[in-house]
Amino acid sequence: MVRAAVLKRLHAHAVALAAAVVIAGLAVTTLMGVASWYDRVAIAGLSAVLVVSITGEVRILAEVDDSLELFVGSRIRQAAVSHLGPVEGADLEKVSSTLITSEWRIEDEPYIVSKRADKVLEAMVGDPYRGR
Repeated sequence: MVRAAVLKRLHAHAVALAAAVVIAGLAVTTLMGVASWYDRVAIAGLSAVLVVSITGEVRILAEVDDSLELFVGSRIRQAAVSHLGPVEGADLEKVSSTLITSEWRIEDEPYIVSKRADKVLEAMVGDPYRGR
């Protein structure tokens, strides 16, 4: 059985980048003559969300030959681009969970995963037959 989960991580300076994009977006929309503040804030906010999502990193954790391997994932489609190396089971831990996503720490790096990927990761970590 092959199991894989898509992991996402924000850029290290995502908050500062989002703030800069919001400020620039407000300035540009003001100079363009957008009259409504609601429209200015909406355009600036959507721009910030777009920039933060584009600068994020995508990783794929897959079970390959009874070991866990970490890959760089494509931003456009769910495919592995390059291999980063093996991950020991002890280096995986679930940090927190919400209704939509969960946060996992893999080799001391935080990743955000969907609930579907969360269930796959829990199965990978809890598999007693892996590594035999």
